[in-house]
Formats: sequence, C-alpha cells, structure tokens
Amino acid sequence: MITLDVSGESLYRDARAALIRFGCTTHGNDMDQRFVWLRVLGHRREDIERGLRTLRAQIPQNAAAAPPGDYQLVVVGGEGVPSRGRIVRMTT
Repeated sequence: MITLDVSGESLYRDARAALIRFGCTTHGNDMDQRFVWLRVLGHRREDIERGLRTLRAQIPQNAAAAPPGDYQLVVVGGEGVPSRGRIVRMTT
C-alpha cells in the first residue's frame, strides 16, 4: 500500500491512481510499456478530521501486473485530469 499527499477537491473526492511504465523499444517493438490502475482504498478518517489530504492506494501484489522497475505515478481527478507525475521504483 502507498499513501499519497493530494491537493484539490477532485483529487480528494474522486481520485484514481495509476502506474505508467516507461517504454523499452527494441527491434521496432515496444513490449514493456504498460498502464496499471491502482485500487484506491480511500482516505484515513483521522487525516480527514485533521484536514490533511492523503490518499491510500494498493499496489499490485503480483509482479506480472507491475514488474520491478521505474514507473510514473499519477493521480487522476474526477474531471479526468492527471496530476504531475512522480517517478517511483517498484521492487520485488
């Protein structure tokens, strides 16, 4: 599970999170790029009560869904607009 600090009402209420794996082209084929939606678990009640904006999301448990490596993590608001991406590294 990961915890993300978010700002903005649409990111707080109707947020979705995703991992985007960078492409790796070889011989004209890109077999490594992927887009993985994360399961959003919601917000911690104590954070809401203190006025903090954090979002909890479940990362894939199966390495076949998100193999180890570098990804861009984005949060998509209710209007479908993604946040600025952050580079994260998935490990085994």
